Amino acid sequence: MDRAASKLQQSVFGRLDTITNEMTEWILPLSKPAGFVREPDGTVWIAMSQGSLIHLDLESNRIVSYRGPNSFAYSGIVPGADGKLYLSDFGSNRIVRFDPDTGTEIAWQEFDPITSGRTEITQPTLDGAGHVFVVESIGGGAVARLDLSTGEWDRFGNGFLLDPTHFFLQGNFVYAVETDLSGGDGRFVVVDMNTVAFAKVSSSPVFHLLVSVDLPSAVVRTFTLTPLTFQSSDKSPDGTIAASTPAPGISRFTLPSGSLLPTSSSFSIAPINGKVVSGCAAPWSSSRFSLREPNGPRRPAGLQRFQRAPAHGFRALRRERRRRATSSRSSSAAPCRRRRQNRSGWGRA
Repeated sequence: MDRAASKLQQSVFGRLDTITNEMTEWILPLSKPAGFVREPDGTVWIAMSQGSLIHLDLESNRIVSYRGPNSFAYSGIVPGADGKLYLSDFGSNRIVRFDPDTGTEIAWQEFDPITSGRTEITQPTLDGAGHVFVVESIGGGAVARLDLSTGEWDRFGNGFLLDPTHFFLQGNFVYAVETDLSGGDGRFVVVDMNTVAFAKVSSSPVFHLLVSVDLPSAVVRTFTLTPLTFQSSDKSPDGTIAASTPAPGISRFTLPSGSLLPTSSSFSIAPINGKVVSGCAAPWSSSRFSLREPNGPRRPAGLQRFQRAPAHGFRALRRERRRRATSSRSSSAAPCRRRRQNRSGWGRA
């Protein structure tokens, strides 16, 4: 494998000291981390989207990779109160419970991806009552719940959630952000699990012993970052939130255009002090996050936006690149025009 190809198979795990601004990075020989869990002893479990679960020792830089016969593409990892790790396998429609002490896994598969296609599950979330929640792309989008004691899956909002990307649980409600590929208004959906109709699927747990392999030690590099300080523009509620009910138990809230960019590759939704907070870091826009004031358990009453407009945003950078490219073409074309003029007799005295 050449050097360029090998770099494509690498990824980075980083640690930032917010007191000294020192960034330490561990270069991993596998690509695309999908989440991590840090153990009390300082070691880190990292779920990789190429299907491996790696254990990184930040002191010795040792890396051990674990992989099972059905591991395909992990898309998330969360720790459980039982000391186990819970992972979503994007490629094989599985929720996996991994035991770090024994190196074994128990997995529940909702559908066989070969016969029924991939549900593309992501974001495993535990409710503390023996259930694991994930989001799916099946039927346009849904939130699924696995009962670990029975192996039974429930699916909420099937056909009414448009590719949910992030969500959180609050009581009997699921708050989810929708993806809008058109880049239009922002939307989030609230699902009342006590009211909404749902589909059920049964599954049986499958046990496997994962194969562990020692990988080359991580390469460590350290450098100091320069912190950037800025002032946010605290805007008052700046638009009307339109509410709709596409199905019983499902409420969709459409936000003013630009207040949330669901097409961003990096945004989240979370509850903070009784408000629903969402953030966006779109490459074509300034960074922003929004607060929605709930009026009762589900109805938000207002929208407040905090936004940082970078001095050199993506659009400004793109304009500068176009200007430089135009200038470069003009300067390189000028000698050619002069040569053509001289050959044809143009410009001669």
